[in-house]
Amino acid sequence: MKKKPVFHGVFAIFVNMKANCPQHGDYNLTPHTFPECPECIRARMKFPYGDDPKHFPTDATTVTRFKSFRSDQICTKAIFDYMSSGDANNPTGCKVYYYPTEKSFNAVSLEPCGKIPGSGAKDGSGFAAHLAVLQDITGKSSKGPHFAYEDIPHFEMRIRSREWIEAPKCASCLTVSVYVSGGLCPACAGQFRADKTKLHP
Repeated sequence: MKKKPVFHGVFAIFVNMKANCPQHGDYNLTPHTFPECPECIRARMKFPYGDDPKHFPTDATTVTRFKSFRSDQICTKAIFDYMSSGDANNPTGCKVYYYPTEKSFNAVSLEPCGKIPGSGAKDGSGFAAHLAVLQDITGKSSKGPHFAYEDIPHFEMRIRSREWIEAPKCASCLTVSVYVSGGLCPACAGQFRADKTKLHP
């Protein structure tokens, strides 16, 4: 029997939900977006669009499996925009995982870099087949949210071993990722506050 892949890029039909950030305005929430305002995540980045300058530019083919270095090939702005767009009816966005060892949340692109428009991942390069990983989206580390790249088999190994665990879902809509089990996503929390105001003006 052929082994079923663990790869997380599974799409279904959902409705885009609107949430409001007091600082940055309205934004979309779907099962394939960050759990919060993407501009707030961007504001936590210590480096432009999470492109950590610690590592020398190189190509993914020179290192195996997990790539924590940067590359002149890659446009992290385009990747971040793709991951934050999360159109519910199109294969764009990301999926969020909790990393118990680091007590942090990582967002993983739904598609490899080579399929992300404007990513800069050239056909045939190592990066084209790798998923983009925005590590530490809540900004707990000194680096803040920053990018790394990972091949799909290694990512699947992390999921099978439960090294990374899918983030919990909103207790109300049951589709949008949240940071705390039993919590509400920003869209449902906003609706709850609005309904409460109507009942008790």
